Amino acid sequence: NMALFFRKYKKGASAENALTQVIEKKRNELLQLEEKRNSALNGECLEEKAVLSLPLKKEKQKGGPPIYLSADNISLIIGRNALENEEVTFRIARGNDLWFHTRGSAGAHLVVRMERRKEIPYQTLLDAATLTHHFSKVRKEEKAEILYTFKKYVQRPKKGKPGAVICSREKTVYIEADPSRLERILQSRLNAK
Repeated sequence: NMALFFRKYKKGASAENALTQVIEKKRNELLQLEEKRNSALNGECLEEKAVLSLPLKKEKQKGGPPIYLSADNISLIIGRNALENEEVTFRIARGNDLWFHTRGSAGAHLVVRMERRKEIPYQTLLDAATLTHHFSKVRKEEKAEILYTFKKYVQRPKKGKPGAVICSREKTVYIEADPSRLERILQSRLNAK
């Protein structure tokens, strides 16, 4: 036990030394940035090197997953990566919404907002399949097989990665790439950046 506690003490002491150095370095950087800020606020010109050395603040992505409108003015919400797929499928979608994905390939999860006991209009079905194909790994292929089902039949697998799903009771729609349809859908984006 003594040896174990001694190892923990040594590890903590070395971590404290390393963190103290990092904190001191960051304090110095903060003081330099505050001096540059005060100079700029007082109307003094900053040297070009000083401006280039300022860290750029990364803009956060706002608005969440993009929303498009189908030909029938129905919302198509699409996740373009694993985290957005997770959000679209398990936080935004309701049980009776339709869920789309490319069969046998990684890609986007798309949700069509549906009212209870309503059938999906044919043009909306084609729009959703086209958009799903566009945001998938097989987007360069002319034809694609898109599966869809109600969101209530989509589940997260145990110990699955973000965006991984298991679905049942799915139907399939086969589509061919239609550039004019895709262009119209992409132009209908609601939450454009």
